[in-house]
Amino acid sequence: MWTLYMLLRNSLTPLFATIILALTFIGPTQLFAQGCSCTNCPQFMPDNFVGDFLISVDGATNPTLGQNGQGVCGVTMSLDHEYIGDLTITLTSPAGQSVTLIGPEGFFGSTIGSNWNIAFVPCGDAANPDPGFAAQWSNNQNWGQNNSYGGSYFPNAGCLEDFNTGPVDGTWTLTVVDGQNNDVGNFNDYEIIFCDPGGILCFSCAADAGDLNQPNISACQGASSLNLSLPPTYVAPFVAPSSSDYGYTYVVGGSGGIIVGYEPGPDLTSYDPGNYTVCGLSFLNVQEADIPPPDGMLTVGQLTNSLNGGTPPFCGNVSGGCVNVTVNALPDDEEQFEEICAPDCFLFHNTNYCQSGTYV
Repeated sequence: MWTLYMLLRNSLTPLFATIILALTFIGPTQLFAQGCSCTNCPQFMPDNFVGDFLISVDGATNPTLGQNGQGVCGVTMSLDHEYIGDLTITLTSPAGQSVTLIGPEGFFGSTIGSNWNIAFVPCGDAANPDPGFAAQWSNNQNWGQNNSYGGSYFPNAGCLEDFNTGPVDGTWTLTVVDGQNNDVGNFNDYEIIFCDPGGILCFSCAADAGDLNQPNISACQGASSLNLSLPPTYVAPFVAPSSSDYGYTYVVGGSGGIIVGYEPGPDLTSYDPGNYTVCGLSFLNVQEADIPPPDGMLTVGQLTNSLNGGTPPFCGNVSGGCVNVTVNALPDDEEQFEEICAPDCFLFHNTNYCQSGTYV
């Protein structure tokens, strides 16, 4: 810290100076005898919507797809859209296998007022499509306007039998993409029906940390500006999850992105000089104890990848944007005594001092 004390009397009087981180909280545990349902539904789909509906599966007693008769024996879905040709809908397993249920994208005619309460079945089973429609789903059919559909179909690309390896337990992702301009719709519900539902517990993780859009920060160690205010932002249709079910903190990465702490403030006033990255972290309250503590090795990127993977360590989400924070070392204290006479000035660290006073 620099301190400058100045006294200016008159032209002959001496001047003396003394110069621092799809859905809702899983309430009472539920066992779905038939399958696992969407719990973040319904959701409005604006134009150019892209969204993931996540279902977390746990406890399967027949735990491996493709073995002992285990697999996906059905997917049910309820939606409406003004132009079904806009949509591609894909289901992905925890192991990364994917089947496209609805597609292809294209200009196939308006479907204003039409809705679908349909099912997808294994290719080895019998499909029961709506009258006049093919057994294999295609957007390129005469769906038309103001109609209701309730048939069962084979997927547009692939078969449910393609889910034949990897674990049942983990996160299943239904991805909806609106790939063309204009027209909107609603995604109402979907369900995954496992061939052997024994022991399966299901819930959808709604953790969403939003985005941190604030500018980067540089301040001296201990400065009050390091007690940061970084509220996340959400772009419609995404909203902050229920605060009664989901908590929010900030994960702080140091050198190499290695996690050095979690800060609910976030308050970095006590941090040592250095460069840090601060990201938002949304998590399911009942799984807060599963958040991995700093161990000197785990990075923010690794945590993000694990939460986005097929078998996340807990229900959580890292923000889409982060803020870089530079904590500068405090300068050494310095005192300097100078004597000048008015109207002279004294140049101290590139600043001229010409009036009596105390300067820090």
